[in-house]
Amino acid sequence: MILRPVILIFCLLVGVAASQLPEFAQQYRQRLAGAIDELTRIVDRFNADATAEGLTQDQALERYRLSDDTFLRRRGGSAAEIIARRDRLMAQQQDLSGAPVLRIAPVVAHLDSELARRTLTDFEPAVPTTIEGAAFGGAGLIVGRLLASLLGLSSRRRRRTA
Repeated sequence: MILRPVILIFCLLVGVAASQLPEFAQQYRQRLAGAIDELTRIVDRFNADATAEGLTQDQALERYRLSDDTFLRRRGGSAAEIIARRDRLMAQQQDLSGAPVLRIAPVVAHLDSELARRTLTDFEPAVPTTIEGAAFGGAGLIVGRLLASLLGLSSRRRRRTA
């Protein structure tokens, strides 16, 4: 008798948690766009400085790499990492522009750990008012019920043998 409410509460909790996945992905996408904007500003400035010296981006990075100055070699390595990170994030943003339900898969598949950590730190749950949120909430209810069954919390009455 007590088991049914416990199962229901468990299923609802899993459903509510699952319904937050689209909201997390949406907040992650916002943070991703902001990171891309800032990295693009830095890369554009680097490219403008290179162009002012008559260099391409690759030539400027190579000049850093070949420098006898350790500091300049490190700065060149940092610049190359910034450019590569911006390119990775832009590719992920492109992947995220797919169909609504499919946008969660690229977030998980290509998760940038720094952005994900910051998104989770600042995450604010939201009421799922989209079809995507409702679908994940419903799937979460089903998963919760399956988990309850796997944990042996079956609502079926067990017959006692005398």
